[in-house]
Amino acid sequence: MREPYSRDLDPAASATEGPVSDLRTWWPHPPPLGRWIARIAVWRDGGRGRRFLASLDDRMLRDIGIDRCTVDRESTVSFWRML
Repeated sequence: MREPYSRDLDPAASATEGPVSDLRTWWPHPPPLGRWIARIAVWRDGGRGRRFLASLDDRMLRDIGIDRCTVDRESTVSFWRML
C-alpha cells in the first residue's frame, strides 16, 4: 500500500510543493463540515434514485425485479432516514 500522505510527515517536502489540502491535514478524520456535505450528497443521490424508480413503468420494474408496491412504499420514506 502506498503512502499518499507522506509529504505531511516531511516538512521540507510540503514547503517545496505548496500548501497541503484541507482533507490531508484532517486525515484520517474529515472535518465535521465535510461529513455534512457527504451526507447531503447521499440524500440528494437517494432522492434522485427514488424519483427515477417512480418514473419507470410496470414493465421496466418487472425487468429489474421490483414491483410497483415496493416502489410506492420506498418513495414515501423521508430523505433523512436514508443511511
